[in-house]
Amino acid sequence: MFGPLSIDMYLPAFGDIAASYQTDSHRVELSLTSFFLGLFIVQLLYGTVADRFGRKPPLYFGLALYIATSLACAYAPNLESLIVLRFFQAIGSCAGLVIARAMVRDLYTPQASAQVFSFLILVMGIAPILAPLAGAYVTQYFGWQSIFTIIAVLAVACLALIHVRLPETRLPNPSVRIRSSLPIYWNVLRDPSFLRYSLAGGVAQSGLFAYISGSPLVFIDHFGLSP
Repeated sequence: MFGPLSIDMYLPAFGDIAASYQTDSHRVELSLTSFFLGLFIVQLLYGTVADRFGRKPPLYFGLALYIATSLACAYAPNLESLIVLRFFQAIGSCAGLVIARAMVRDLYTPQASAQVFSFLILVMGIAPILAPLAGAYVTQYFGWQSIFTIIAVLAVACLALIHVRLPETRLPNPSVRIRSSLPIYWNVLRDPSFLRYSLAGGVAQSGLFAYISGSPLVFIDHFGLSP
């Protein structure tokens, strides 16, 4: 949930962020690009790490990093710092994206997993609808920095619930090594079926993310709408 929330909730604040750092909205878009870059790179590693150390330790690490970087984003002294912090915020947020799916597979049969995944996708689908509305309200009345404070508080609550209520679903396995997993990644990347489906999914999602990244500039700068 924190991945989509971190993307969509701060989009209405692009203009305010640009004004705060005395720059233009196009440069603020780099903070979104760095977030996507962090998501892309680190998702590949969390699966192996969760197999090696168990599910909850990397989840704790990811949420702790997410909380720290979210609070740091709220107090970033300049745009360059914000761009770098957004990259590390993405590294933290991908822990939930990857490990939640792994835990579903640990706990449920394939048939039941399909139902749980449908619910997860529903929750992730609601975020792009509600998050910009919430972000616009927060930006207007409390300032754009409050967006990052709020998502940090939500992450703290989530971390507490995970610690108290969520069981460990896979014990640590010291025999798993990231280096030994690299040939597996390479074989997957060479598989024609995987490449075809990945390309189809990527093309299907590209329009959505192009709209996500460009819509604040169009609506706020071009049409003159307020957040």
